Amino acid sequence: MAIGQTVEVEIDGQDEPVTMHYTAVDLRRYEGHFKKSVLVEPMSLTMLTFLAWSAGKREGSLNGEFTRWEAFDAKCVGVKVIDEDADQEAAPDPTQPETATPSGPSDD
Repeated sequence: MAIGQTVEVEIDGQDEPVTMHYTAVDLRRYEGHFKKSVLVEPMSLTMLTFLAWSAGKREGSLNGEFTRWEAFDAKCVGVKVIDEDADQEAAPDPTQPETATPSGPSDD
């Protein structure tokens, strides 16, 4: 079982959002930093932002910026989880035949 999610953050002063994927490594880093178990703590914006920072730092997607959590926290103005399953559900299954949409009586 893999643990993690893809997260996108907006950083004050940067034009483009940054995307990263947090894993169990980042969850454990959160636990060590905040001395709280992620198994009993509800997800909060602080937790999600910290996980994004940890993943971005680990993956290198922050380009060496924000080596300290506090600096990242001060500049991160938006954070959201990217639902990768939503894209898959929206796309039609190419292995299934297209279903015709029933049409009502014509006004002709």
